[in-house]
Amino acid sequence: MDAMHTPAGVAFDKQVAAEVMGIDLKEAQVSAVMANINGDMANGATGYTPPSYSTDIRDAWGLVGEMLERGFELNLWAKQDEAQATFTPKGAKEAPTTVIGGHGDPVPEAICKAALVAMHVG
Repeated sequence: MDAMHTPAGVAFDKQVAAEVMGIDLKEAQVSAVMANINGDMANGATGYTPPSYSTDIRDAWGLVGEMLERGFELNLWAKQDEAQATFTPKGAKEAPTTVIGGHGDPVPEAICKAALVAMHVG
């Protein structure tokens, strides 16, 4: 999936979960199905749903924390309906591509896209 052109939402959040947060999606899916079989899941959910990294700022800040722990610095600029973000390895002379989020709340989307770009560049 091309992060720069992928819209915010569950499919994009799964990409972030796998490529940035290191979650094994197959294992998470099996765990979710087993929880449903055991009656541990509410509302009849049957599969893994990642945190809403690309649409919820609280979940996006969890992603920021993970990137900071990996030695990246965040440069974030935002106004009403636009946001730009870049994760740069500490000490790097050049930043990878700055990415722009722009649908709904653009900040979480920009953070996610920047994290994916950084993981593939760095």
